[in-house]
Amino acid sequence: MSMNDENDRVVRAEQVEVLEQVFSANRVVTTAQLRRWGLWDAAIELGVLSRVQTVRTQVTQTTSLRDLEFVAMEHGWLSRPERELKHWSGLAEVWWSVSLGRRGVWKVLDGRGRAGRRMPDAQVTGLWLDPWAIEIDCGYGMTHIRDKLVGMAEAGFRRVVWATTVHDRVRRVGWLIDDLWRAGELSTVEEYDVRFCNFWSREDPYRNRPRCFKRNQFVGERQVILAVDSGDGPDDVAWDGGDSAAYDGWTEDGEGWSGGDVEASVLESDAEM
Repeated sequence: MSMNDENDRVVRAEQVEVLEQVFSANRVVTTAQLRRWGLWDAAIELGVLSRVQTVRTQVTQTTSLRDLEFVAMEHGWLSRPERELKHWSGLAEVWWSVSLGRRGVWKVLDGRGRAGRRMPDAQVTGLWLDPWAIEIDCGYGMTHIRDKLVGMAEAGFRRVVWATTVHDRVRRVGWLIDDLWRAGELSTVEEYDVRFCNFWSREDPYRNRPRCFKRNQFVGERQVILAVDSGDGPDDVAWDGGDSAAYDGWTEDGEGWSGGDVEASVLESDAEM
């Protein structure tokens, strides 16, 4: 075996180990994510299962309709409705981008364990401001967003990571949380991290867009916001009020599942497709 072959073998083994870590914490990812993360060849080697499903990544935008190939180690996860497939892929994107696989304890929360729809999609423990709430937003309605945030606070979550597939929403959700802090409705929440979440693009979706004026991430701290309002904080972090957190036109995420049988196949390499 040549030196190059040995190096390739070592690299492939490392990639397989990383992919096993991904699936030890997450249920579903997309082939676009695997390619972007450099784990495509590892997925072929592991013989993961895949299913092509049409989803709308932003439920308010018909132009966001896409055929995505979802990947999992278990057929049961791939048989779930499209809403769950995209939420789980979004959770995996947060898990990867925030490096939660190497820090903290990650747990996906199912409906029956989330006290209805008011609890987050996942939680993280073992980090500062424990516990964290992780939420995937593909186009929630305004009332639902408020209910979710208040429910997280009532459950004792201290840090909220709100990941949205709607780029324009990044700052707006942050401003909404600021308003709820001012109203005293999120007293247990200390920090938020609102971020754009893309699980469908193979290329880097988070690169700077100087002519786009859309934020990829927006963060805030309760003490800072309240200090600014009281006049005790630095002027340069104050909200200028240029955009209102009271916006309309948001619809509920997800459509009904027909409950039909779903077929999953073994992911094939490019040479076989």
